[in-house]
Amino acid sequence: MKLAIFGATGRMGQAITRLAHASNDLQIVGGICSDQDAGLGKDMGEIAGIGQLGVVTTADIASGLLGAEVVIDFSTASAVVPLLSVAARQKIAVVSGTTNIDEAAKKAFDKAAQTVPVMWAPNMSLGVQVLSELVQHAVKRLGPAFDVEITEIHHRKKIDSPSGTAKR
Repeated sequence: MKLAIFGATGRMGQAITRLAHASNDLQIVGGICSDQDAGLGKDMGEIAGIGQLGVVTTADIASGLLGAEVVIDFSTASAVVPLLSVAARQKIAVVSGTTNIDEAAKKAFDKAAQTVPVMWAPNMSLGVQVLSELVQHAVKRLGPAFDVEITEIHHRKKIDSPSGTAKR
């Protein structure tokens, strides 16, 4: 499968680059980052620490998606709407783990899903999915009068705080 990575220079983008490179059935064909990113124009493999892949990052969404069958998105909430528009136009499936999206982005996901397969989750961790189910059960059992506090801890470079997971 041919994939592009949107948010290619971030922690998750680099992790996906390493995993895809190690896979026998995935080929990275594009990487997109911000036009302000220090990694712009650099080889994705070098950014991810695995040597040259021959795929250079770009800020141009349309050219970064060329040849892709699916785009994996771990970017920022403000970047999602333009990605979805281009992905739908180019008929590229979207898998997104971007958090803190607003109503406009939710509508853009719905609109893109009318044209291409779309999967979005603010956190793709199995542990968080199970925790979410447990929280739903606790809310039903404990009721609205029960007082709960959530403490969130991340690495110091975390862009969105509180995270989409905490808000969920």
